[in-house]
Amino acid sequence: MEEYRSLPKTHITVVLRGLVPFRRLTYQEALYYAEQQAMVLLRLARMHEPPVPVERLVLEAGLAAEIRDDPPVAAPGTSSFNQSRGEWVITINPDQQQATREFVIAHEVKHILDDGFGPTLYRPVDIMTSAQRKEYVADYFAACLTMPRLWVERAWRRGHQDIDTLAEQFGVLPACMWLRLEALRLLQNDDVDL
Repeated sequence: MEEYRSLPKTHITVVLRGLVPFRRLTYQEALYYAEQQAMVLLRLARMHEPPVPVERLVLEAGLAAEIRDDPPVAAPGTSSFNQSRGEWVITINPDQQQATREFVIAHEVKHILDDGFGPTLYRPVDIMTSAQRKEYVADYFAACLTMPRLWVERAWRRGHQDIDTLAEQFGVLPACMWLRLEALRLLQNDDVDL
């Protein structure tokens, strides 16, 4: 990740924001652009295999100036802009496992990237409010960053098809890996006992 330390800290944020058109997005478009942002971030960081050290990546890329644990946080995490310092701060509930922590940080990064644009990008639809759409897209971005489609599919094709083993390899919880495999249509209904 040393390669992009010389870039201005705002550069990566500008590049990632520039991938999303500033207009109302359909459901599929929102997911597509979130995945593109995650893929470009991984490429800029020259990452090619799991696990993704999300916390380190976010700090070194300048997407947030600080990630801190704060017990009063009721949600898994929050992001806020510190006006006096002109920097983003991600606050994490410290009672989480490391795998959950990395996912939550990635989720908050999507909120940072969408800051100021959310109401335009994610207008309400029949079954979802704007807030629900923003949360879902942030979760999808986090899944794409921690479990990139190509990496998961490559591991699956190579015969790594045990959910617990894959979860450990990618540094995520087994439930998250199961959901990702389902979303990528790699699981058949009879593959997994619930």
